[in-house]
Amino acid sequence: MLRKASLRILALALVSAAFPACYLAAQESQDAPSVAEAARRARQKKEAATKPANVITNDTIPSAPVTDTNANAPSAATTSSSDACASCTPGEKTAGSPEDEKANAEVTALKKEIKEKEQAVNLLQRELALDRDHYYSQQDYQHDLAGKQKLDDEQANLNDRQNELNELKAKLTALAGADALKEPAKESAPATPPATPQQ
Repeated sequence: MLRKASLRILALALVSAAFPACYLAAQESQDAPSVAEAARRARQKKEAATKPANVITNDTIPSAPVTDTNANAPSAATTSSSDACASCTPGEKTAGSPEDEKANAEVTALKKEIKEKEQAVNLLQRELALDRDHYYSQQDYQHDLAGKQKLDDEQANLNDRQNELNELKAKLTALAGADALKEPAKESAPATPPATPQQ
């Protein structure tokens, strides 16, 4: 009997303690701005953000004032470039020498081969990591000699491929300089548009 009475008192105390908390939460939700007001403010911010930016074009840039001495005399860069190719035919002006074209083709081929080797090394590293995780996740991995041999073979193969990749990179550096190893910006990949703000 005493036990039931104490349980009832405890339940009543919990309900009476929870009631003020619920009341305060309801008051806070009434003080918060309505959904319509928040949507209105978000729409205003979006309209303010989509105003056109000032675009600079050739028409909006003021032209530099022309002085009499510069207008009558041709520039030195124009005369020197025309003198250098005075004996050239139009086809020779745009095309490089055969040695340059051969070197560029060799550099391009080396870059392609390096990219393929890097992908192969990356794949081997991932495969080795997965096999290593599988091997060491076994309870009795110390007695799995075939698994250990497979890991050792994969590591040796990976080391060989990395050495080949390093040799190719050294050859490319010797042929085209240190700047040749830097990745150019991807021309075919479209630029990602900026993320739109969530409403």
